[in-house]
Amino acid sequence: MTTNIATTREQSARLRQCGVDPETCDMFYTNYRTKPNDETLIVKTAPLGIRKDLIPAWSLSALLALLPERIEGGYWLTIQKCSRGKNAPVYYGIAYFKCKWDDPEDISSSTITTLGRLKYFTDRNLIEAVCKIIEWLTANNYKLNQL
Repeated sequence: MTTNIATTREQSARLRQCGVDPETCDMFYTNYRTKPNDETLIVKTAPLGIRKDLIPAWSLSALLALLPERIEGGYWLTIQKCSRGKNAPVYYGIAYFKCKWDDPEDISSSTITTLGRLKYFTDRNLIEAVCKIIEWLTANNYKLNQL
């Protein structure tokens, strides 16, 4: 399993296609390569503007910041780390669940009952699972958080 610290170029292109503002990224790839398969990922310190040589990239924390914690209908964002057994691979689930708390005034220590889910995506890579739910949110006219 490979580990990503940011979206791949392909994931970034998918996010741009569904309307994610490139200024919300916190890193970027350059087209400058010292070797044929070399990837240069740089932390963003200023607005990207319209430079064609910079490809936006989002860290996991930047992607999560885009997600609304609750959407219309009382559905709450939920992220899970799952495995189907002792030696089974780990995968991540991200969903919007309808929930009820036994103490709505203090949800931090409240027991949660799930009443159903609106949409659920899984992947072995959490960044990919988040990209999938961002694509679904924008395709279904839900608004992402503005950073």
